[in-house]
Amino acid sequence: MALGVPLITDQGPLLSELIEGNGCGFCIPHDSDAAAVEVVNRMIRDDELRRQMGKCGRQLHLNRFNYDEQFKPVLQIIQGWF
Repeated sequence: MALGVPLITDQGPLLSELIEGNGCGFCIPHDSDAAAVEVVNRMIRDDELRRQMGKCGRQLHLNRFNYDEQFKPVLQIIQGWF
């Protein structure tokens, strides 16, 4: 996500919601070579889809899934101690 590259991952718990739900890639069965081939070929053929998914992933990283955002609650607890 940080690199702005579209993702292809397995269909693990919550991954479809995160990846496909945010439009930044595809989730495929972990044991399906055919699904992997299909998704990779689709990405190769569709420049605009690749760009859009990469852009969505990059924005998601910048806005939500980065160290600063993820560490904020911990930092607030630590600052409360002092």
